Amino acid sequence: MLTYPIGIHIINKNSQKRGGTPCISQKKAFATISLVSVLFLAACGGSTSKTNEKVPEQINFLETGELLTLNTTAEEDFVSFTAQNQVFEGLYTLDKKDNFVPGVAASMPVISKDQTEYTIKLRDNAKWSDGSHVTADDFVYAWRRAVDPKTAPSYAALFKDSIKNATEIHEGKLPVSELGVTAPNKETLQITLKKPVPYFISLLSFETFFPAKTSFCGEAR
Repeated sequence: MLTYPIGIHIINKNSQKRGGTPCISQKKAFATISLVSVLFLAACGGSTSKTNEKVPEQINFLETGELLTLNTTAEEDFVSFTAQNQVFEGLYTLDKKDNFVPGVAASMPVISKDQTEYTIKLRDNAKWSDGSHVTADDFVYAWRRAVDPKTAPSYAALFKDSIKNATEIHEGKLPVSELGVTAPNKETLQITLKKPVPYFISLLSFETFFPAKTSFCGEAR
């Protein structure tokens, strides 16, 4: 309910004698106030009934710029990042307390003793909007695009600083197939790092590490 201030100016009879604004009798003033009160209460009653209606839960975002891309390996702006976060999901995400929890991943990763090998199982119910399953190959495909000198964004540096052979691939010295990420099967992702990276799980929640549907991207090229 929105309310607006109502100003009421009552002038006494003597004001007219002093050359002021024509006077309003107390009876007329009281009648005016009563009428305004009735209208105000009626408005309140109507708004109360509306608040009892079931309203769908939703959050609206306001962006001051245009959406440039939904390609997770081509974004360079915060508007695209915001939009991608609403329609895509990475291996891990944040809970209400800003702790990392599984997203597309079924559980937290199994990490080798030297902290350079990550094995991640995917949820069997993770699906794209067309109903097809998100697979480990979708992650391999997206990550290779992120370091391929033909398609890599500036955020390729995140891969170069962490994943085995990413730097050499980005410099054109190795083929993308040599990137330290493989899919032994549709539900398993294996990652090899060039060195231990304590914050690597946080990278796995970043948009450039999101999956890309292999068949769709291949057709869209």
